[in-house]
Amino acid sequence: MAEYWDIYDVDRIKTQRTHLRGEPIEDGDYHLVVNIWIYNSQGKVLLTQRHPQIPFGLKWACTGGSALAGENTLQAAIRETKEEIGIDVEPEELILAGQERRLHSFLDTFVVCKEIQPQQIVMQAEEVVDFCWVDEEEYRAMEQKGLLHPALKNFFEIYRPHIPKQFWKKRQK
Repeated sequence: MAEYWDIYDVDRIKTQRTHLRGEPIEDGDYHLVVNIWIYNSQGKVLLTQRHPQIPFGLKWACTGGSALAGENTLQAAIRETKEEIGIDVEPEELILAGQERRLHSFLDTFVVCKEIQPQQIVMQAEEVVDFCWVDEEEYRAMEQKGLLHPALKNFFEIYRPHIPKQFWKKRQK
């Protein structure tokens, strides 16, 4: 099934155009992309291993993807989390932790503070082949070994500070 994205201009204003995924995107055109970092009370983040037949195959990454035509990034984050790992998240669980403009996309990064048991995770076979929970030390070791997706930004330095204080208090108990 063909996947279409809404096209935005450099100021993140939606145009009246769409783009077919897989086709070259024009300079000056942008689409919406989301990253979702799931963080648990043990201080670990959930990483998923990409399917070997997609770009950056077998690299580890957070959950994420492109917003489909008609979606905003909040809707895309909810859909991507359900599609890729079978986890339902509510809009109020998603904390917008960062926004940036990239070469042809606007990336919105969300943090979710949630307890998830391994048996709750249902991996999308076409995109995800494994998952793991890692703490900061494990994350840095994976980074040193070149196991992480190259576009992954450091969760522990950039996004963890956006976690609500009440979640930290729960973690310290």
